[in-house]
Amino acid sequence: MSEEYVLRIVIPFRDYKRIKDIFKIVDRKNIKTKNVVRDPIFPERADMDVLEYIYILKLTKDERRELHSLLSQNLSGTIGFFLLYKYDKKGYFSKI
Repeated sequence: MSEEYVLRIVIPFRDYKRIKDIFKIVDRKNIKTKNVVRDPIFPERADMDVLEYIYILKLTKDERRELHSLLSQNLSGTIGFFLLYKYDKKGYFSKI
């Protein structure tokens, strides 16, 4: 049985290549893209711009486990992080 999840990925621009293949999986399961932002922090260091992606996905337990594992492996050793949690339709993201 599929459930809806919020996926939030925050990484520096220099690490984008580490997760770009994961977006193919996300695009197949995407119900709604809530936010995609590139936020510059240091004007002289464009490679340190913060990339933030927020998606609502419909996943089975196995798909969630697989996505969690892929993100963990690909973001290991970086300062990027991700959150993957059940979507609360009455919560914060329902208002955006």
